[in-house]
Parts: sequence; structure tokens; C-alpha cells
Amino acid sequence: MERKTRIDFAGFLLPALSVFLTLGFLTALEGEASASRGGKDGDENRGWLLLPEFATHSQLKQMRGFVAPRLFVYTEEGEAIPKSGSEPGWEPAELVPLPEGSYQVEVGHTPHPANRWRYRVRAGQVTLVRTGLVALSTAHVDDQPPDVCRPWRARMWAHVRDSDGDTHQIAAAAGSEVSDFSILQLHEGTYQFLFNGLTADLEVRADRSIFLPTAMVAPVGRRDFRLSVEKSDAADNPSILLCADRPTQVLAGSYWGSYHTELKRFPYRERVWRQMEIDPVERPRYVRLRSPSPPRRVYTGPGSRPERVAP
Repeated sequence: MERKTRIDFAGFLLPALSVFLTLGFLTALEGEASASRGGKDGDENRGWLLLPEFATHSQLKQMRGFVAPRLFVYTEEGEAIPKSGSEPGWEPAELVPLPEGSYQVEVGHTPHPANRWRYRVRAGQVTLVRTGLVALSTAHVDDQPPDVCRPWRARMWAHVRDSDGDTHQIAAAAGSEVSDFSILQLHEGTYQFLFNGLTADLEVRADRSIFLPTAMVAPVGRRDFRLSVEKSDAADNPSILLCADRPTQVLAGSYWGSYHTELKRFPYRERVWRQMEIDPVERPRYVRLRSPSPPRRVYTGPGSRPERVAP
């Protein structure tokens, strides 16, 4: 049994944190700060890779849900270039000195070959790694009334797909510090995001910020109503049990809703499915971030724009 339902719960507006909707407080570090972190002016055979930093350290301290990404660098052949010391990868705003040539890079917390991009480094110039920001806001757990569903925090995970269509986690804002707000900085491209048990795809654009589009699904009057990504009872099908007496915050997108109905004959019950289009509370929009001011000339020639590396 199938029915298709379209849901638009614009009336269930997200509480608090509307001040972050433009992420206007995020600014790039000035060149002087970046210049103090690496590079040698006298080395004419070297250029630099730079992962931009979109907020100062004092601003980052105010965002308990932000975990700074790392820049992982590889040779053209894919061999990892280690950073001196015990830290894996380079931090934002940290210049990476390299001989002129082509390199592969990853941005995130967990390296994976499906997340690699190719850039060219030119001697005496800085190649900027193109990244953007994705943010998520929720009601605080203390403000969520008890129900059959579990409370949720603004925890999100980002995944990439390989050539076989399998997904791999490369970044997460999911620690104990995450409460009702989180941010991820990712390379431009399309990612699968996981929030509150469900997944959806979203494009990250360079030098832009966007909020992960979510919606508040109104209670459906049943305690066994399940929302799933696919029409399947498989254990690996992302699914959640909707709240019975209050709205449930989920990623906007297309899902399958289902519940059990009783039968008079064996197997005595069956699962009823219906397709559901869940619209976001607000239409997602990309907001321009202030461009960083690197301490040296920015390379804009061939290879300065990223090219996806086939795994």
C-alpha cells in the first residue's frame, strides 16, 4: 500500500540562533596573522598551499560546535606529505611550503581517497584551497519536551561517495561540545550529510556559507510512525521514529513514511508505506563570506581551480 504526501510545515519555525543565519560574524584573518605561520620569502623555488580561516581564534571560542578542519597534502602520485610534529595535516591559515608542481589535497577530519582534489602550486605564490561553511542549528535539548522519540543535538556528519557509490565519513561536528549549533568547513563539492538519523545531499560552495536545510515534521498521531530514506526494512536504511506528540526536526528532502496496520490473517500485520516530500522551514541560501587576505600574491593560473582526483 502506498500513498504520496507533501508536507510543508513552515509554521514550525526553529527557535533561537536566528542571528547566525547570515554567519555575518565570520571574517577572514588578515594577512599579517597568516604570514606569521610559515613560508620563507627567500625561497624562490617554492610556493604555498593555504586553507583559508573564516574566523579569528576569539570568534571560534564562541562557537562550541566548530571543529577546525585539517588540510592533508599528497604528491601528484598520491603519496602523503607528512607535517613535522605529531599533528596530522595543516590547520587553517597555516601556509604549506611546497616546490612548484601539482599536488593532491583533502579537507576534513578523516582522510579518504574519494575526498581528494588536485591543485597546482606556483613558485612565489599562494594557491588557495577552495572551501565553504555548512552550519546547523536546533533547539537546545533542555527545551525539547520528552516524547517517544529521542532528543537531538546539532550534530552532523559529512560523507563523500566513491566511484562505486559507497559513502565514507570525512568530517563531523559531533563531540560532547556540540549542543544547539555546529559548523563544518569543507572543500567545495557535494556531500551527504547525516543529522538526527537521516541523510541528505548538499552542495558546498567556495567562500560561501549555508545552513543545512531542515524542517519540523508535525506529529502524525501514531507512536510507531517511521521515517526512512528508502522504502526498505533493511537495517542499514537510515530511519527514525517520529515524535508522537511534538514536531521532529529532520533534514528536508524526500523520504518514505511507514507504520504497521493490523490484519485478520497471517502475517497479521503489514507495513504501510507512503512517500513524503518534506520542505525546509526556510529556503536555503548561500551567503558570501569575506575573502581571506593571504600574505603573498595569490596564484590564479592553470591548476589554481580544483580538479577532482579519481580514486
